Amino acid sequence: MKKIATGFLVLLMLLTSALSANAATAPISDAPFLEDISFSNAAIDGGFAQGVADFTITLDNPANSAVVSSYKINGEANVFIDYIYASNQQDGVSVTLNFANGSVIYRFMYSNRRELQINSNANLADVACEYGELQPEINDGDTVYKLYIPSDLTVLNITPVTADVGAVCTPIIGMELRADQAPEIPLTVVASDGTTKKYTLKIKRVEKTVAEIEAEMQQEGYTSFVAGSMFYEKPNFIISVGAILGGLVVFAVAFSAIRKAAVNPYDEAEPEFYAIPEPEEDGEEEAEEE
Repeated sequence: MKKIATGFLVLLMLLTSALSANAATAPISDAPFLEDISFSNAAIDGGFAQGVADFTITLDNPANSAVVSSYKINGEANVFIDYIYASNQQDGVSVTLNFANGSVIYRFMYSNRRELQINSNANLADVACEYGELQPEINDGDTVYKLYIPSDLTVLNITPVTADVGAVCTPIIGMELRADQAPEIPLTVVASDGTTKKYTLKIKRVEKTVAEIEAEMQQEGYTSFVAGSMFYEKPNFIISVGAILGGLVVFAVAFSAIRKAAVNPYDEAEPEFYAIPEPEEDGEEEAEEE
């Protein structure tokens, strides 16, 4: 009887453990979930399916990282993107939805992961930040970028995306900020051969809240929450600058006209060296001869 009871308890523990593990990764009923997601340099094998948390993706170029290009969430949740590593090399991408009652983790494992290729590629391919917008666009030349975030954002999550699957760069997880704080954040990429490259993200605040930016992101055709929000791009600033420039042009024209009217180009005391001398009369010439 004791053996049966013991066996039942072990079975119950195994079932509980399996259910707990599944609850951590599978979509939860009546909770936010991914409606769709897509990647650059990768395609989901068989396409995306709702209600599933584990996928495989095939890289277009196995040497380069998969980059989340777009996603759509049903419900309200914060999104955190990270990379899964095995044997010092990228093995896949994880997408976590954090919400009031818990979280859901989606995993996208590489189906064509290749053996590690040792090289010196320490470039970034992207910087993933849910409420952040990088300017200029990431490139191989620049190492200093501006990361625009909402005015009221107080927790920052940043995932550097390495260009090479064998390179590593530590993500920024749960960095707490004051509402007015705009620090500079250093990032160091370590290539598979140990080569390092340092980047700097300069945090800049825009005059928009998280809620306002979320609303913009949900609009069809959304591309940027920064464009048009800088002070030099606002209508009032443009009108003011135009008025000032127009006033300067008018002033310059008026000043030039007044100056031309007031200046006398001739000096009365100066002899007219360019004047042609008048011929002398004949009578005067005869008198001089006598």
